Amino acid sequence: MPVSKSEQMVPMKDYEELRLKLKILEAKRQEDRERHRENEKVKEEAEQFLTLRNKLQDKISELQKDLRDTKRQLKESMSEKDSYEAKYTDIIESMEMMTLDKEVAEERAENLQQEVNLLKDKIEEISVDLDILRKEADILNRPPTDSNGDDKTPLEVIQLERHNERLKDALMR
Repeated sequence: MPVSKSEQMVPMKDYEELRLKLKILEAKRQEDRERHRENEKVKEEAEQFLTLRNKLQDKISELQKDLRDTKRQLKESMSEKDSYEAKYTDIIESMEMMTLDKEVAEERAENLQQEVNLLKDKIEEISVDLDILRKEADILNRPPTDSNGDDKTPLEVIQLERHNERLKDALMR
C-alpha cells in the first residue's frame, strides 16, 4: 500500500527534535570513537609499560646481583685489609723488639769489650809481676857475691824496677 505524502510527512517540531537527537547521538558517537581511540592508545601504552617493566625488573635483578657481589667483594677486601694491618702491626712490634735487642746486645758488647781490655791490662800487670818474681827467684837462688857498700842488692834493683813499671802504668792511664 502506498503511503500518502501527508502521512509521510512528520511535523516540523518532531523533525527538529529528531534532528537534535540525531546530532546529540552523532556527537556521542564521535566522543565514543575518541574514547575508543584513547582506550586503544592507553592499551598500547600499557603493553609497552608491561614490556618495559619486565625489562626494568630484569635490569633491577641484574643490578641487585651486582650489588650483592660488590658488597661481598668489599667485605672480603676489608677482611684482607684488617689481616694485613694486623700483620703490619706485628711486624712493626717485632722490628721494635729486634731494635731493642740489638741496642742491648751492642751495649753488652761494649761492656764486654771494656771488661776484655781491663783483663788484658791485668794480664800485662800479672805478666810483669811474674817476670819480676822470676827474676827475684833467680837472684835469690844465685849464690851471694861480694859487693861493696854502694851497690844495691839484686832484690832491691828488682823492687825498684817493679815500682818504676807501676809508675809508668799509672802515668799512661
